[in-house]
Amino acid sequence: MQDLFDQPLAIDPNGNDGEGEIVADAVFEVFAADDLSFTTPLQVFEPVSGAQIEELRSSSIGQLPQFRVDGDPPTVVLKSGDYAVRVLSPLGIAKLAVSEAGLGPDVVQAALTARTESAASAAASLGYATLSEQRAEDAELARQQAATARAAAEQARAEALAARDVLAELAAAQGVPLVADPDDPGTFTILNPAALAEDPDDPGTFLNGVSA
Repeated sequence: MQDLFDQPLAIDPNGNDGEGEIVADAVFEVFAADDLSFTTPLQVFEPVSGAQIEELRSSSIGQLPQFRVDGDPPTVVLKSGDYAVRVLSPLGIAKLAVSEAGLGPDVVQAALTARTESAASAAASLGYATLSEQRAEDAELARQQAATARAAAEQARAEALAARDVLAELAAAQGVPLVADPDDPGTFTILNPAALAEDPDDPGTFLNGVSA
């Protein structure tokens, strides 16, 4: 971000018997804030075109043109003759306000770190919640599949028991062609059709065993 000094006013606070005095139509040099002996004047440039300003002069009302300095320092010292004043750039003013508010670099860094850690923690919590939800869905699906398998096993067991009962009944009959239906007295179930033969003297009537 390019910084600049935005038309600062040159006012001598000690002039006019301490009431302050505008320093008008004066040529100024610019020095670094820590150049207390004013040994190395800094080059100044127009902020838009980047052209070097050969002579930095205040207007009739003590106003200087906009200028910038290489490296964009937040503060510099303007000097004309015995008059010297420290001026701040907009960025320098902002930094000063942040510092006065107690929001120094350490505080800002701590806040950024806390925010990053909070975001990471929130993301981890969301991931854990999503995983837990997925595990719950998987558990429910497994429960449903187990119930289906259990029902199928019970059905197969019932069918096996029914088949066992039929086989046991056949074994008990030992080749007897007919057995009475316990649920319908007078009705018989054919167990061994080969053991029945039609009565030649009474068509439609069957004999137990082949007639001689």
